[in-house]
Amino acid sequence: MKDIIRVGTVSSISGSTARITYDDRENAVSSELPIVQRGDVFQLMVGDQVLVVYLPNSKGEGFIIGKV
Repeated sequence: MKDIIRVGTVSSISGSTARITYDDRENAVSSELPIVQRGDVFQLMVGDQVLVVYLPNSKGEGFIIGKV
C-alpha cells in the first residue's frame, strides 16, 4: 500500500486528464489521470505541482485531487 498518495508535476494536459512527472521516481511519467474538479475554479497548468491519489490495488489507476 505504499505510494498511494504522491506529489508530482503536471507535464501535459488533455481535456479533463493530465500526465504527471514524478521527480522522485527518475522522472517517471504517469498514464493519463482524471482531474477531480469542484466547480470551475480548479484549473491546472503544465508545471503545477499536484497531489495524486492512487487506488491501493490497481495498476496505476489514480486521480489528481488538487494543487500543492
